[in-house]
Amino acid sequence: MWTIKVNKKKWLLIILLLVALGIGTCKLVNNMSERQVQTITFKNCTENYYYSTKWPDMEGEEDYAARGRLAVCLCQSYSEKADTAIARKIMEIYNNDGRHILFNTSQDKNYNKLDSVIKYRKMVFDTVAQYD
Repeated sequence: MWTIKVNKKKWLLIILLLVALGIGTCKLVNNMSERQVQTITFKNCTENYYYSTKWPDMEGEEDYAARGRLAVCLCQSYSEKADTAIARKIMEIYNNDGRHILFNTSQDKNYNKLDSVIKYRKMVFDTVAQYD
């Protein structure tokens, strides 16, 4: 018969590893339960994002970034086919959430703010959110 001799130090190491694995698993499950999938949709553009209640001081940053991504999608959709409802939604998101970049309007007599927002959509609707 085979016998395994394990001294106290090895048993202590095995127990500590099992406890650490258990704590890590609990934290992972707890973190996953705090995230909730949210969806925003307008016309043919849909954005899904995870809303986390873990960082209360960052409340609103996730949906801010999702609205920016939705606006970029709407700009692309408007470029393919002009629609006044999409144009209104783009300008609504721009006025509420967009980075108000000053466009050079002195060169263009027929200046249209919507056209500039659509042209520079990546810069206007920057979706980078940083966590400290």
